[in-house]
Amino acid sequence: MTQEIEDKGTHQIIKPPNDLRQKTKPSRSSPPNFDPIAKAEQALHQMSGNFTLWIEEEVAALVKAWSVAREAGLSTDSMDDLFRAAIDIKGQAETFGYPIAGSIADSLCRLVEHGQEGNQLPEPLLDQHVQAVRAVVRERAKGDDSQIALSLLHNLTDVTNDYIAQSA
Repeated sequence: MTQEIEDKGTHQIIKPPNDLRQKTKPSRSSPPNFDPIAKAEQALHQMSGNFTLWIEEEVAALVKAWSVAREAGLSTDSMDDLFRAAIDIKGQAETFGYPIAGSIADSLCRLVEHGQEGNQLPEPLLDQHVQAVRAVVRERAKGDDSQIALSLLHNLTDVTNDYIAQSA
């Protein structure tokens, strides 16, 4: 197995080999037709009953981080806490069945990262992101059939992109 090298002109991206088949090989004690992917999907399905509770806990952590940031001021520490709460949602929302909440959290992460570069962050836009994630989960807006959630996502993303472009 060889590594992949992508030449970008000014730099190269080296992608090390990552053969997941090596990591999912059945052990000698596994049954002859053992399918580790099917086993993982089965385990995920068994845990799926907890997904709503887990995403609600993540949203509560985001709301708390935002509340602390508002009270203490938008300091580096409070923004780090807000970023960590948002990136947790970004990373888990798709698995938990809330991809729109994950995309809104992604927009919030980009906004906070922009602030970490020394740019002043608009508090109302931060608040709108937090409230949007909260509303999407509360209303169980899980898929593309929720036009209000999608509209909210697109509007927040557009405003965030415009803000970042104008203040860069």
